[in-house]
Amino acid sequence: MKVLASREDSVKTSLKERIRGSKNMDNEIALALELIKSAGPRTISKGIEEWNTEDGLILFRGRIYVLKDQDLRREIVWQHHDPPAAGHPGEWKTVERVQRDFWWPGMTVFIKEYVKGCAICQASKNQPNRAKIPVVPILADVHALPFQVVSTDFITDLSLSKGFDSILVFIDHDVSKGVVFAPCHKNITVVQTADLYKDQIFCNFQGDDWADLLPAAEFAHNSTVHSSTKKAPFDLIMGYIPRSLPKVLEDSTLPAISQRLKRLEDIKKDTITSHQLAAQVMARKRPKMSKKYQKGDKVWLEAKNLATTHLSVKLAP
Repeated sequence: MKVLASREDSVKTSLKERIRGSKNMDNEIALALELIKSAGPRTISKGIEEWNTEDGLILFRGRIYVLKDQDLRREIVWQHHDPPAAGHPGEWKTVERVQRDFWWPGMTVFIKEYVKGCAICQASKNQPNRAKIPVVPILADVHALPFQVVSTDFITDLSLSKGFDSILVFIDHDVSKGVVFAPCHKNITVVQTADLYKDQIFCNFQGDDWADLLPAAEFAHNSTVHSSTKKAPFDLIMGYIPRSLPKVLEDSTLPAISQRLKRLEDIKKDTITSHQLAAQVMARKRPKMSKKYQKGDKVWLEAKNLATTHLSVKLAP
């Protein structure tokens, strides 16, 4: 425990010092900082009232302003996109993750370009040009509780990991879209499936050690904003989002239980509306036309029918 705390403090301190010590400060930000220092926090003139300082850092709307240091900005995006606990989310999900704590002009474009250039994402994720069947959304029960209504899926025929060859996925259908991953066997029975549902299992996958790595995949999914609810599953289930990275600036107070319960109720009302809108959008979606390629274009090759050195086809790019 002491080693973990020391490492987190080291990461937090290192990032804070890099942001604070950046030499590429914008002229207008330097001016805003001087105005803040002379007028006092939150008492400066109109137009700069959204800026503040804390512990030597510049804040914009409560988020840390990252100065014009491309390497620093790239490292911050990497921390919120590449590690196992981040799970290589898509463009807008990565933007949302970074925006929880940081801000800089043009960050949305910067982050989207980073994700587009991620080779792991390009090689591993589903191709958008595959044939699509019509989607018939299942409407959510507005009175459901988290994981009261679940959908399930099996990921089978994986390479053996701790004796398991499959993953059972439980999805909170009606409320949070949160997931629970459980390593299992392809020939699992109905009774065994029901028993697994009662367990709380954390997991992540890769190669032949995916059973050990399944927790980070589950954490990454549940801490990332879902496209239909516009909220992270953790936020809907528990009222807050556990962090995989230490905060650069620590919160000084904790919300009261009554405030947290009220926030959960407000979030649930918003989520119901988001569910309904998402269902309407899914019903209207039509398959996109395939992109036309020219001679000489570089493309990703579908490796489904290729013989590779990977232990499992489903875990290979």
